[in-house]
Amino acid sequence: MKGRKIPTQDILDKVEAIVSAKNRRPLTDNVQVSAPAEVSYNINLNYYISVDRQAEELILKSTIEAIMHGNQKNSAEILTQII
Repeated sequence: MKGRKIPTQDILDKVEAIVSAKNRRPLTDNVQVSAPAEVSYNINLNYYISVDRQAEELILKSTIEAIMHGNQKNSAEILTQII
């Protein structure tokens, strides 16, 4: 799901061909490859900024809001850097 996209049937077929190869699995295993189901969800988030980082408040707030709205692709990396 690179890039937050559901894999195409072509990608699924390629994955199935690789993992179903006779030299990759026991003879009796049954391999099935399918796209994940999309699940909608809401996140309620409260965050606190320490007093010693008040100067960064606007940057932190805008970054967190961009991540929550899906506007940042590498959100885990960004959060790790700002925390």
